[in-house]
Amino acid sequence: MAWIKAGSGNGTGAVSFDSGTFTTGKFLMFMSYIERSADATNTEFRMGYNTIDSSGTDGNDGNYARQRIADGGTPDYTIDQNGINLRTAGTNECFFGYILNKSDKEKLVIMFQTAQGATGANSVPYRGEFVAKWDNTSNQANIVGFYSGGSNTLSSTSNVTVLGSDGTESTKLQDGAIFYETDTNKEFLLSNNIWTEL
Repeated sequence: MAWIKAGSGNGTGAVSFDSGTFTTGKFLMFMSYIERSADATNTEFRMGYNTIDSSGTDGNDGNYARQRIADGGTPDYTIDQNGINLRTAGTNECFFGYILNKSDKEKLVIMFQTAQGATGANSVPYRGEFVAKWDNTSNQANIVGFYSGGSNTLSSTSNVTVLGSDGTESTKLQDGAIFYETDTNKEFLLSNNIWTEL
């Protein structure tokens, strides 16, 4: 199995941004840096098939559920949400996560967060651990994104990058590469994708 870059997207100064659609796989990994204009509301993670799913009303008929442990404390839960509600702790946040992405099963998410919290070395960063799910059982997720959870914006330095596990390993050799065949004691030079014996 080879992890390959599947998709990537940057913030635009709006309240949300996403990876764009990507060729999907059964296992996804994502990394994200979020820079927010204010420490006002909880960031939300969302996914979808071709478009981000933010349907429903929180607590009523949304398509997401999650459990969160903040700074090693007591778990808290949300159900029937229109996004995976995370937590705010400063204006700079880093997320890392995995998605089990089978088309006929609910999409399961494991996510870790660290956030700046108060500035300076006299305060520790926030730590968040999340397990969540998106209840779609019809398609694989092929787009992920973040929403600020309110009116504060996500800067253009914000980024989400998705890696897929169903990639094909490939090697690209540069012209000038030399291959030494030990069985025949011969050397070959690569030029314009053609190996020539020296």
